[in-house]
Amino acid sequence: MTEPVGEFWRTRAFWRTTGRSAAGLWVSVGLGFLGTVLIARGLGPAGFGAFALSAAVVATATALLDVPLEEAVVHFGARANSAGADATLRRLIRRGLVGDLAVGAVVFVLLVSLAGPVAHLASGGWLEPAFVVLAALAGLAQTCDGTTGAVLLLAGRPDLRAWSMAAGSGLRLLLVGGSALLLGSVRWALAAAVVATAAGSIVQAILAWRAGWERWRGATARPDLEVGTMTLLGFGAKSGIALTISGARNGIIPALLGRLSGPQAVGVFEVATFPLQAAGVADAPLRLALLPEHARLAAESRWGEIAESIRAYARAALAVGIPAAIAGWFLLPWLIPALYSARYAAAVTPARILTVAAVISLALGWSKNLPGAVGRPGLRVAVLAADAAVTLAVLAVTARHGPVGAAFALLAGTVVHAGMWRWLGPRAVRAVRVVSAAAPAGIRGTRD
Repeated sequence: MTEPVGEFWRTRAFWRTTGRSAAGLWVSVGLGFLGTVLIARGLGPAGFGAFALSAAVVATATALLDVPLEEAVVHFGARANSAGADATLRRLIRRGLVGDLAVGAVVFVLLVSLAGPVAHLASGGWLEPAFVVLAALAGLAQTCDGTTGAVLLLAGRPDLRAWSMAAGSGLRLLLVGGSALLLGSVRWALAAAVVATAAGSIVQAILAWRAGWERWRGATARPDLEVGTMTLLGFGAKSGIALTISGARNGIIPALLGRLSGPQAVGVFEVATFPLQAAGVADAPLRLALLPEHARLAAESRWGEIAESIRAYARAALAVGIPAAIAGWFLLPWLIPALYSARYAAAVTPARILTVAAVISLALGWSKNLPGAVGRPGLRVAVLAADAAVTLAVLAVTARHGPVGAAFALLAGTVVHAGMWRWLGPRAVRAVRVVSAAAPAGIRGTRD
């Protein structure tokens, strides 16, 4: 039987690529976990605390200041790619790289110039500013990963994107973990992280060059599809706001919980989020593969297929997630103590509550990339803002009940998140279709 034209999720090629992506991402997660264990063992609690806090400070600043361009390059690049406008596509990629470098340099300079006050603010005075500088240098080393990753997605190779991440995790395991075990020095471990991060970024850039850039050698240009650097940065800023909102919500929950219920409650809650973490790891490969496919369909105005792929995704996620949640409900009382020790038995009840949130999140996996793919990143900002507002409002009331109260707050926000996408999803696709039909060709699909 002939496969339906355009229904990419029914093709063997799509699932083969997704399977290879899954293998790469899961290897990356495993190597990353082993690397963290080696670093923690080599540096000891105090040293590992300094290493982790330095990385966290830089990650927080980057989340607030960075302008991620991966979704922007994929969205606009898919239009040029579908039109066979290789020259336009290559100019877009160059502008993405320029934008990445410019923003990365600004963030790096700010962190270096403020390393002393930032280190003191984060630690109360015990964290060395030099550690923040080294962590910032590692962040600068990967500043172009968004655009090079987008090139791999546009080239139809999300599997190479996943395996380049695995290569980066492997280098971190060898260089940073080895340095921590052999030298026991935070400074040398952070320096090794700079080298490992730079090497991983170079690997991804080489793969992007071979898989995509060298293929797009045609001279065809489409002036109506040209996109300037500022347009890319504007699009990326909205993606960055979404990441900031999500990160702020995830940071405030343990902070408020710790203030009202103590540090032990924070540790128990972090363990209780195991179902959400498992759901995120499980659907990451499919989300990675969907981003370029949805961008391609949007570029070709195949809105019906986008809507049908969303429904197919949700049905498949529920078919897998509901039985997994039922099994998890009965396995968690054994699994959590087995993984984390009996000291975390109190995490079982909140973890059971969060299995419901995990199923909902799994069914909504498509929503993390769809707004960027179709050119409406502002939609995700609105949904995440509502999610965060409800979560934190409920948490203000329930945090005194410890991890169980925090779990209910997170579940409430997830339910609101689902409700908004249940209402917005089909309308978003229709709205983009109307805007694309009415707008000039050069800006189709880019409005909010």
